[in-house]
Amino acid sequence: AIDQEHVREARRIAAFGDVHSRPLAPHNISGPIGTLASAHVCASIPNFLALEWHAASVPFFDELLVGGGPVLVDGYVELDDAPGIGAELDVEVARRYARPGEPFFGDPA
Repeated sequence: AIDQEHVREARRIAAFGDVHSRPLAPHNISGPIGTLASAHVCASIPNFLALEWHAASVPFFDELLVGGGPVLVDGYVELDDAPGIGAELDVEVARRYARPGEPFFGDPA
């Protein structure tokens, strides 16, 4: 689930910047689910400038989504107005690329 407290805090920071005529360019080192969630927050603020994105070198980035993405098309994230963020994590793909020995989401330690 998306952490609503972080969403509220991002929107509060954006509102403060907007009052002072400052654009907002959020830092984003997330996978595809976090990137989509960040894009939705960015779409809801008036002073959005750009969403930083660091996953260009992750060859399986779009594979992590049910249906395979892509999240970015020609430098843009397309959002629709349906409920949710527009994608689901493909847990089996995520498990396949998980680091050996690292805990995986809800698996017992």
